[in-house]
Amino acid sequence: MNRKEYLQKLEKHLKHLPKEDFQDTLDYFNEFFDEKENDEEAIQELGSPKEAASEILATLYEKERTENKPNTRNMVWLTILAILAAPIGIPLAITLVALFIILLLLILSAFLLLISLWIVLLSLAIAQLLLAFDLLTLSWSSSLLFTGLALICLALTLLGSKFTLDLGSKTFLLVLHWIQRTIRKGDYHERA
Repeated sequence: MNRKEYLQKLEKHLKHLPKEDFQDTLDYFNEFFDEKENDEEAIQELGSPKEAASEILATLYEKERTENKPNTRNMVWLTILAILAAPIGIPLAITLVALFIILLLLILSAFLLLISLWIVLLSLAIAQLLLAFDLLTLSWSSSLLFTGLALICLALTLLGSKFTLDLGSKTFLLVLHWIQRTIRKGDYHERA
């Protein structure tokens, strides 16, 4: 087989390529033959026309796949699916956003409940101290009882307030980190 026969057989195997790729491939093989001393040496290195064509097709396929050229057929299907999914997707997205807002409101209301509990305990401690001072003239034992109860309420208020502030700050940071990770994941998928 000589150069002309080899290139004719190669052309038959590559006839379905786009014109630009087809011409580039033929130019490459012509240059390859020009660089070799004789046709037999070039044919030996290249292998059969069918093998060379399959290698070229595989390379072009890999090149096209890595370039991420938008495939219009896939884009049409994605558009159709997006239109068909809109009646389901939009309410679902609204529901997910509403659930997230409800979750945040539940967390906020739990903290407000805890804060109001500590305010009530502080008020109770103050009221018991005032009652203890009032009872001081009547009964020492009752006055000491109410003073002890006031101190217990005050201690519970301080411990509960510290616990609530720590829990609130940790929860706030966890929610912020979760939102940040969610945004970064979305950003990563948009770039990829």
